[in-house]
Amino acid sequence: MKKVELYNVSFEITRRCNIRCEGFCMRGDAQNFDMNKYMVDTFFDTKSRGYALDGIHHLCFTGGEPTLNPEIIIYTINKIIEENIPVYNITLMTNGQLFVPELVQVLNKYNKYMTLKTNKAIRDYCAENFGNSPKIIERMLKNVPSSYAQITFSTDRFHKLITEEVRKQYSECAEGIEITNFEVKDSDIIKSGFSKNGKELKKEDVLYKEANGNYRIIYNYVYMTAKGDIIFGGDGSYQNIDNNVIGIVDEVSLFDVVETYKESNLTKIYKIS
Repeated sequence: MKKVELYNVSFEITRRCNIRCEGFCMRGDAQNFDMNKYMVDTFFDTKSRGYALDGIHHLCFTGGEPTLNPEIIIYTINKIIEENIPVYNITLMTNGQLFVPELVQVLNKYNKYMTLKTNKAIRDYCAENFGNSPKIIERMLKNVPSSYAQITFSTDRFHKLITEEVRKQYSECAEGIEITNFEVKDSDIIKSGFSKNGKELKKEDVLYKEANGNYRIIYNYVYMTAKGDIIFGGDGSYQNIDNNVIGIVDEVSLFDVVETYKESNLTKIYKIS
């Protein structure tokens, strides 16, 4: 069967938001759309579209403000764990205005799951190839990530300040997951949505590698919108996103789309030899 490996996937959990960043937000006005379980199930059910999902290196929950639709994040992470879907790292992006303990708890759960899974894989590999050498196992375990899950706060001057109380709540609830800050640099601001200044929005090129005739690696962000549409990239206003969709999730084969995506909707398609 054909197989696809994805480096970056973003789920637009909702288009709702609890703040309004005038003069900055590239999305523009919030919209009343939420991702649902059917979209999530369909995204991962790739075999119905003729290929297997061999791995996702990084899955990002974004929006809108994703903490406004926590149920779908919890559902997605539990699905990954229960069905052993190969997702290797997860990030939750948030403006930090809401503390949702259930979100931290499910990220804790995923982090523990990935830690145990990785450690077991290393020990099994060493047992098979190196006679279960304690020194080799120890050396390999030192190179594994310290965390497989992150909560990233938007902390630039354009967003509302995050209170110390909320930060403390997240920190006290987190168990081994990273809590980081992300500041958008002025040079990275995109002229789209509410933003009237900044760099022009550039259409996303498709960058992929064909390992053999039945295996492809896609390096771009594969972005599923809160409407269940698929695009490459994800920057810009909601209007721009909607104007550049590849198709709805239950119809798109990511294996085939790098060859069939029309040039009129895309700048270039790059194949790495």
